[in-house]
Amino acid sequence: MSKFRLSFYLLIFISLFISVISLSTVLTKNFDLLFSISKLWYSNDVSLESEYLDKVSKYFNINRSFLNIDNSSFLIETRDPSYSLKLLKDKVRETDAIVNETEFSINEKLPKDSTLLVKGRDGGYIYNYTEYVVNSNDSKRSKKHLDSIEYLNPVNDLFITGSLSLSDFSDDITLRFNNEINNFKESGEYDNEIFENLENTSFVLNEKIKESYNLSEDVVIGNIKVDMGNCNRETSISIVFNPLSNSVGFNNFNGFVDTLCKRQFIEYQGYLIGTCTNCTLYPVGKGYSLNSEYSPKSISLTDFEGSYKEVSSEIFNDLKSMYLDALNSGVVMTFVSAYRSYLSQYYTYEYWISVEMSKGYSRSEAEVIANTYSAIPGFSEHQLGTTLDINGIGCGIGEYCSSNESVWNWLKDNAYKFGFVQSYKEGQDSGYIPEPWHYRWIGKELALEYKEVENKKTLQTFLYDLGRY
Repeated sequence: MSKFRLSFYLLIFISLFISVISLSTVLTKNFDLLFSISKLWYSNDVSLESEYLDKVSKYFNINRSFLNIDNSSFLIETRDPSYSLKLLKDKVRETDAIVNETEFSINEKLPKDSTLLVKGRDGGYIYNYTEYVVNSNDSKRSKKHLDSIEYLNPVNDLFITGSLSLSDFSDDITLRFNNEINNFKESGEYDNEIFENLENTSFVLNEKIKESYNLSEDVVIGNIKVDMGNCNRETSISIVFNPLSNSVGFNNFNGFVDTLCKRQFIEYQGYLIGTCTNCTLYPVGKGYSLNSEYSPKSISLTDFEGSYKEVSSEIFNDLKSMYLDALNSGVVMTFVSAYRSYLSQYYTYEYWISVEMSKGYSRSEAEVIANTYSAIPGFSEHQLGTTLDINGIGCGIGEYCSSNESVWNWLKDNAYKFGFVQSYKEGQDSGYIPEPWHYRWIGKELALEYKEVENKKTLQTFLYDLGRY
């Protein structure tokens, strides 16, 4: 045998010997680990648990190159697929509750019989564990280690009852309200006109028990209703109580001030003249006039109706949709009258006065009669640019003929869908004769709302109560 071949066999032998030694080391450590595990499963000795964990840790580090190890789940696998060992580590929390109690308190700043419940919380002990779970084939063993104990102090519920008389509370709230208003006036940040004609009409307390979950949290206990004489609207602001500071005040007074309004009309010779810059929802009628200079941004109807009459650009799209919808239903509308300026209304009113005088009435008598179907300048809805007189084809203005009545019946059933309502209806005390041809746009939402009450109140009353002008 040649020296070369002898050296080759010697090298193979040495390699096999090293492999056997390495495999023995792995098997030895496996047996050692399994022995430790068996002791852990059947023993409550904490030192054994530590011993086991130490061995697992060392096993990972020593045999990383020989074993397929998933550190995230502490999975140890041998070359033999029939055996697997897994160690899971998890955090566990257990509690031992202490139920809170209720304390009762009388508060001299809250009105009598007013109640407030400030909710506390239950307390108790919280035990934080680390749980070790060992899975091997179908067997499972677990062990918990107490890491820490937390104590959560219980907070009692606080039930507060007021003792202040209602009249004293009302006086106190009114004084606080007026002081806040004066502070805002003196700040110079607002137009003081908005603070004029304010009147506290009433304050209302919440009847149910108020609840809070934080001593420092403001609790709404009622509200003040405030009449804004400048624009015939009512607003309100919430009254709040803070349990921590034991104080009564108002919620967001800045927001309340932002709801206030400037004067929307001036009084002149027994009439109210609107000072609104957008008077779309102003209650134009017998007692409410528009400023002689008021004029909306207008647009011509030549686009679809073919006339040169104008309406407010605000209503154009809805008017066009209504016109086309009626046309699709076989109903053809003609717009007899649309926007009229103050001056145009003057000539219109004068014309009808002359018609009545031609019948033998005096000027004063003719004015009264004409004013039942034609408005005095400034008191006409046509000046808004949102109102039209609508007829059928081939009939005179206001004439009861089949063409007109076909249009009017269609409007009665459908106009509100496009935001239009009849201003002067049969049985209403509007000061004008019923006009089934006279329709005013107030928007789809309000038109639907008015449709439900039109037999109970006039459009002018509806808009006055609404107060959006």
